[in-house]
Amino acid sequence: MAYAAITCLMKSMYQSMELSGCDLQLFYEKLESLRAFLEKFRNITGDLEALTSLEAEGKK
Repeated sequence: MAYAAITCLMKSMYQSMELSGCDLQLFYEKLESLRAFLEKFRNITGDLEALTSLEAEGKK
């Protein structure tokens, strides 16, 4: 659910940047990073080592 919300927000931001010329690129890139993090989390099932690594990555 969070993944879908972030993806929708990113699409809206992209359209807004194109139409208004407003520079939201830095925020957009942060959302891309968060979405990539969520993709990794979604793909890990039952792997404690991978989850621990992902948790450490999320704290950066």
